[in-house]
Amino acid sequence: MKLHLGVLDEPYVDNDGLTTGDVAELLEAKYHVQEICFQENEQAIADALTSGIEGQLENLLMGQGGVTLESVMNAGTPKVDEIMKDFIANGEMERLGYPGVPTKAAILRKSGRFKKKRGPAQRPSFIDTGHYQATQKSWVDNE
Repeated sequence: MKLHLGVLDEPYVDNDGLTTGDVAELLEAKYHVQEICFQENEQAIADALTSGIEGQLENLLMGQGGVTLESVMNAGTPKVDEIMKDFIANGEMERLGYPGVPTKAAILRKSGRFKKKRGPAQRPSFIDTGHYQATQKSWVDNE
């Protein structure tokens, strides 16, 4: 079994075919956002997966149908997704002092969420439109 951290690959509006998958690859290569998120939250992620497995096994023991190996292994991934999104929203990379973070775009308050492309205050790094953060996704498979 292998845990994957990634994003749902969705296009950005008005960005010449750029997708959240493209952005994730760029950010991972330069800043290692998901790798560092995992390192900083390894125990919380393990706890989330364990809790999900326990809940699915309880369902199985209570006779609920539809419990599969895939459902058991992925039951905790919504909590892992939440951990990943919170890591970005709470500016955890800034707190860690990773080189290049906060990003120049964050310092300059650049944001695709505002008409003037600039927010009222410095934002956490890696949140421009919010699309990258919103598409954070984890899954477990039999690799």
